[in-house]
Amino acid sequence: MIDEQWRQFHATLEALGKELLPAAPDAETRVEGVAYLARLAAYGIERHLMGPERLQNGLSFTVPRIGGYNPDYRIGSTNLDPKKRYRLSGSIRGAYRIGVGAYSLQPDGRIAIDSYRILTAPAATAGDGSFVIDIGADADPASGLVVAPTSNLLLIREIRLKKDDVPAEFAFSEPGRTGATLPAPSAADVERSFTATRQFITGSLKQFMLWSRTFAARPNEITPLDPELDKAVQGDPGTRYYSGYFHLSGDQALVIEIPPFACDYWGVQITNHWLEPMAASHLNHATALPDEDGVTRILVSARAPGHKNWLATGGRGRGAIFHRTINAERALSPACRLIDLAPDDPH
Repeated sequence: MIDEQWRQFHATLEALGKELLPAAPDAETRVEGVAYLARLAAYGIERHLMGPERLQNGLSFTVPRIGGYNPDYRIGSTNLDPKKRYRLSGSIRGAYRIGVGAYSLQPDGRIAIDSYRILTAPAATAGDGSFVIDIGADADPASGLVVAPTSNLLLIREIRLKKDDVPAEFAFSEPGRTGATLPAPSAADVERSFTATRQFITGSLKQFMLWSRTFAARPNEITPLDPELDKAVQGDPGTRYYSGYFHLSGDQALVIEIPPFACDYWGVQITNHWLEPMAASHLNHATALPDEDGVTRILVSARAPGHKNWLATGGRGRGAIFHRTINAERALSPACRLIDLAPDDPH
């Protein structure tokens, strides 16, 4: 039976490759698609087949950079058993905002919030920034996380506005549990893990292929995330999601304009066509510089435009755009316009 699971795993990857690669809009994007599928497979194997071995202090901060993963976030996760009781403790340190939630995650990748808490430095449970959160069906709703009968995942969303900000500290534990050696997995355990791995890869790939197609249909603009897509990624209850797509020639830039408005956080990032973030291609309200009129203008282009707020495409002509706000005073879709860049100076 294990041999059959192994064959099914390979067959799944082959079938998904045949679906993914023809969906690429050009040869360059097809090349990235091969690497994207491999990274999805690697994460699925790590999460579902390595189990507790990958955890540090009860949590894993190794998560896939997929679906427009926000580079301002550090995301931690661990599995939950809704019949058990847990405790999350730690210190906020240099984090700007921490969201802690219990979720019900479906095999196809859909996710629903069951309980959520926000931690900021002034609101921590102690004056030194430390906190303790009890998690379980009978947890105090005023200070803990109350899980639902279907809750199976804990997610931590830590926002650090600048890359040098000191990360928060976390420890996740099950009170009363001893550090006994984990038993060797049974054949049934491994079969379930392979099934979960295949479901994760398939569900994630199909979901985000739909996102890419949807975004690419309206190039060079940013609009509120489609409600049906929004429901699939319910993350932070205070977050509004906006999506877009850039399609540029080498001599073009997309100008994104964000007027001044009140919010706890906003960020803009670009990704490749498959919604994987790119290095140094994101800005937020603390790192982007507004112009004298208060409007923040961000340029997206393949080559340096000589502008203070530049998101580099890494030479790509296509990719997705994500804009997020947290606790914004109003819904606001950034304005976008194309411009031609001045020719490169040959000297």
